[in-house]
Amino acid sequence: MGRCLATEIFLLKFLSRETGCSAHEMRFEAPMEAVAAILDVETSELTEHLFYLEKGELDGLSSMLALPFPEPDGEVVLTLQQ
Repeated sequence: MGRCLATEIFLLKFLSRETGCSAHEMRFEAPMEAVAAILDVETSELTEHLFYLEKGELDGLSSMLALPFPEPDGEVVLTLQQ
């Protein structure tokens, strides 16, 4: 029998290059272990930090969720919703 992973809610913010403000936001639910593996961090770090994503990390999240993300115009930030 497979192990069921608990999921958490994350927030992706696509920041405007011109203003640095959020131009688009997306909430999603995923296992912390899966997100931590994509970012190559410990799960405990997800609760303590926000992450500026690189293209490969954004592509990994998109693939895991089977959702296309908009092409970022600026930086993309990921946080765990508390």
